[in-house]
Amino acid sequence: MALNNFKTQAPVQDDLDLMCRAYECPNRWSVSSQMLCGAHAWADPKNWSMITTRELQALARRSAPPPPPKPVEPMSMEEKMQAIAKLRDLASPSTDYKLWARKLKARELTGEKLSNLLQKAWRGALNEQN
Repeated sequence: MALNNFKTQAPVQDDLDLMCRAYECPNRWSVSSQMLCGAHAWADPKNWSMITTRELQALARRSAPPPPPKPVEPMSMEEKMQAIAKLRDLASPSTDYKLWARKLKARELTGEKLSNLLQKAWRGALNEQN
């Protein structure tokens, strides 16, 4: 029966039937009892023109193209060499990836009370059982 009601509804004419009834508002209505958008439905009608202006400005901001990306400044050869050196330091076998675990172990051995999670983390990283 509801399907029959759906078929007999009047066709929407150019989406105008769906637009907020506030003058020149660009939004569709969302409060069906008043056929107003959410911005206008709960506002005092004397403020509707200000609200409509704000909604039009928001629509213009949303539809404006994004600003072009800033050009990337080229790196000097010295800066490139420094960046490569930092990457090599990270990849070198002399880097101690478990230093954090050793520091936590040292803190616990000096008497500091660590949470169970931290204890499990450093013990698991250093393969130590307790």
